Amino acid sequence: MGLFDDKKEVSRKELRATLKRSSMTIPGTGGKKYTRRERAGFEKELFSSKYGSRISKRDYKSALESLRKSRFKSVPDEGKMRRRTTAEKRSIESKRRFMKNIGGL
Repeated sequence: MGLFDDKKEVSRKELRATLKRSSMTIPGTGGKKYTRRERAGFEKELFSSKYGSRISKRDYKSALESLRKSRFKSVPDEGKMRRRTTAEKRSIESKRRFMKNIGGL
C-alpha cells in the first residue's frame, strides 16, 4: 500500500510521519534499511519549499525524476567538478527506489 493509492495529494506532515514510521527495507539491497533520521531527512532533501504544504502525486513523481537525474550530474570537489562515484550513484538509486516504494508508484 503506497502513500498515493487512495489520495491525490498528502500534507507535508503526513509525508514526514509516513517516512518516520516506515521500517521498509531498501528494495534491491538484500535487506538493508535506512535509519529513522535518514528517512525523516528525505522529506526536506527531496521536497523543497517550492512544493508548498501539500505534495501531489505529480510533485512526488517530479521529485523522483530530479533525484534520478542527479545521478548523472557532476559535483564540486576542491574547486573542480568531478563525476559521481559508483557508490554515490548506487546510494542515489537506492534512495529513489525506496521513495518510489513508499509512494506506491
